[in-house]
Amino acid sequence: MGLSVRRGNTAIDRVRGSRCAARMHRVPPWASLLLIAACSPRATPPREARGPEPDVTAPAPTKSEEHPGVPEADGGDVPGGTRYRVGDFVEYRYSGSFSPDPVVLREKITEQNDNHLAIEVHATRGADERGWIQWVTDTPENQKNNVVDKLVELGADGARTELANKSNADLIDLYSWTLPPCDGPPKIGDKSSRSLEIASARYECTCEAATIVCSGHDYRMETCECPEFLWTHATGVIQSTEDDSVLWRVDVTDAGRAP
Repeated sequence: MGLSVRRGNTAIDRVRGSRCAARMHRVPPWASLLLIAACSPRATPPREARGPEPDVTAPAPTKSEEHPGVPEADGGDVPGGTRYRVGDFVEYRYSGSFSPDPVVLREKITEQNDNHLAIEVHATRGADERGWIQWVTDTPENQKNNVVDKLVELGADGARTELANKSNADLIDLYSWTLPPCDGPPKIGDKSSRSLEIASARYECTCEAATIVCSGHDYRMETCECPEFLWTHATGVIQSTEDDSVLWRVDVTDAGRAP
């Protein structure tokens, strides 16, 4: 299928006009919360940070045994200190009044060399589609700062165009279909524990509440992260404080690992 990449009057144009985005030299903090699995998968902690090795005389069931067919976060590491391998994928669906049509975002690991990964991303919105490949180095610091080593846009004719991505501007542009028109960073509130179903399996997750201003109106925001889920990020929602209408919502619709 050819890729129709449209630029111009997207949500990111409004973001770039905001006082928050104008002052940032990387992805704005509020956008980082909404760029679900955007710049890199969850970084693998060094071995010393993962706690003591399990007792090999009494092995516990693996996450694959507990949740067959669903990505695991612990164990299964490949050489180089990353738990991701070629073929791992995740699919998110974005909906709400922020977008004229739901957006489906699919990310797949296509290359792995030590902790260097290539992630091919495809986004569809109605009849439109765009795609790109981002190369990342899987470290906690790089994930925290949304560091992308290389960014290549996939054209409708099969052409590949490397983007300068100065101050992550091109990265934000490519992900613009998934970003609501919010005016600044959220005010973080309470955290709560919750059991969520993700891709036909259940995970224990931490959900963080916040308030945020979007297009001059007040909204409630909640984002959830699940440590045992390979891609970490789970559901998220931004709702009006006036009538509970949904401005933005994201759900995991599919995820899997290579055989």
